[in-house]
Amino acid sequence: MLFENDFIKRLVRQFAEVAARLAGLRREGRNEEALEEIDAAYRQLFRMEPSFIESLDAGSVARLVRDGELLETYAKLLEEEALVHDATGDTARARSRRARADAVRAAAGPA
Repeated sequence: MLFENDFIKRLVRQFAEVAARLAGLRREGRNEEALEEIDAAYRQLFRMEPSFIESLDAGSVARLVRDGELLETYAKLLEEEALVHDATGDTARARSRRARADAVRAAAGPA
């Protein structure tokens, strides 16, 4: 359990670094690279293919992950992805990412 907690805390800290890189890539208009970075972050966060996580509803993700900090990190990453989609003009995808972030938070329950 201690190892698991350390692992999750490390992932949460790494998210701050990812978010900073994403902000820089968005600022420079390097949106494809930002999406690749996000995809890599999903893989690191869940240790599985992003398409699998995407295929699950938010409640299933919450039951699979079972850690509030990790779920909040996922929600923040979804919001970062929404910002990239906003930058590319794909507002429908951006709304979808924000809605999923909200659903993940709701499924996670109170903090």
